[in-house]
Amino acid sequence: PRPTAVNADRYEGVPILGLPDDPRVVLISTSERGSLGCDRRWMYGYGLGMKGAPSDAMTYGTAWHEVMEDVHRFLMRLAPSPSAGPNATPPNYEDSYLEACGLCFLGVASDGSNGGNCPCCGSDGSAPGDGPLLRIEARWRAEWAAGKSASDEGEEEEPDESIEQRVERLRRAAQGWLRVNGRVGLPGYDVVGVELAVACPVRSPGSIKPYAPELPLAFVSGGWRFARPDDPPASIRRVRWPVYWIGRVDAVFRSRTDGSLLVGEWKSSRDPSGYVRGITVDPQTYGYGAMLDHVRAHFGGGRVRGFLFDVASSVLQRDPDTLVKGGLSLALNRTVPSWRFEAAVVARGEDPASEKYAAHVCALREQKDPRLYVREPGGIGAVDLAAWHVETFAMAKRIAENRRNVVDAVDAGSVALLFPRQPVCRQPGGFCSYRGPCSSDGPDARRAFPVRQDPVWTDPALPLAAGSESAAPPVTPTLEKEESWL
Repeated sequence: PRPTAVNADRYEGVPILGLPDDPRVVLISTSERGSLGCDRRWMYGYGLGMKGAPSDAMTYGTAWHEVMEDVHRFLMRLAPSPSAGPNATPPNYEDSYLEACGLCFLGVASDGSNGGNCPCCGSDGSAPGDGPLLRIEARWRAEWAAGKSASDEGEEEEPDESIEQRVERLRRAAQGWLRVNGRVGLPGYDVVGVELAVACPVRSPGSIKPYAPELPLAFVSGGWRFARPDDPPASIRRVRWPVYWIGRVDAVFRSRTDGSLLVGEWKSSRDPSGYVRGITVDPQTYGYGAMLDHVRAHFGGGRVRGFLFDVASSVLQRDPDTLVKGGLSLALNRTVPSWRFEAAVVARGEDPASEKYAAHVCALREQKDPRLYVREPGGIGAVDLAAWHVETFAMAKRIAENRRNVVDAVDAGSVALLFPRQPVCRQPGGFCSYRGPCSSDGPDARRAFPVRQDPVWTDPALPLAAGSESAAPPVTPTLEKEESWL
């Protein structure tokens, strides 16, 4: 096949820095690597293309990313000029911008990029756009309505937390983040990339050429995708194309003094401190550093010096209870941050700095506030990058073997042999969308999941597949030949 474009799930239409011009490349994402903890989970999600539903924590985490993206796109658009000096800062990102787009409010939405639309809200300038909270709320309501209309009984079970309550939890977390981490970004750094899609080649140790394993592709309408068990043999062709690792860097910070780069990573967790403790053995951040190092010329060539891990608590930040006698509770056993306690005191017409409250406010600042937002900086050195490249090659070999095995996973016995289960879903914090088919596999269990059918490699000149997405193109004498990119 000679495709004209290559696509990746969740990267459709997104330019990916670091890829060659030739679209005959195989893309492996950081998310796919994470699924290798259980071969069966990888088979369902990536081998067969079954789309799993996200957990509640994932849904909230996605929303938190959207809020942080909006904040940092605002800061990137309004970054001060280099001549302003190392201590110059952009304008404040105010709480009100969570509801109404800050760039639109300031009248600086379009800078000629993004098709002339606002990089935060997407408005075309005809009217101010909504802030991230309103956009997220609208999407959640639309998703709930779609799920309700699609259910057999015409109604869904009410969730434990209403949409209004979830939005309020998100709002309070965002307001606290702005208060704790500042409204003008990281001191001494400009934001030069947000949700940046990047890639770098996977190489075997000691080689300068990209790793290019044998992989089976199947013809579908408009292009090709990885082969699956139900694809007709005549539609399958084996190729050897180079493998590239892709990922999205949440934020790229560039020093205003020496031009060095930092990888920014946003997370939400019920236990931010515990989450941060595990990053020393998590290769994801070093991977983003390696991919950013591959494209650093795009940002002036400064070295990638490290990362900033930014974790926010996903627990609801509560207000203090009002006691029977009318006073405010001074208990420390609930998630009441100092700023919400102070706001409650001011709302009563009292002074938080008074003798009545000062000691409690101090205790909240020392015991509660630090648990809600944790920032952990770290360095990325040559040894870290070298280790990541070797480990990534090992993972790419596993994924290539899985891709070849998928075609042969035609019945329960071959599935068990080629993709044994490892119950990572049973571990603390583990989650898997495929528990149904995993415990009782079969056509009915799999039918509950929509399947990705879009081609990974597209070519508008290809004929449409007749009858089904997996119908074969005309057979030619070269159809079964191996094609090598190298």
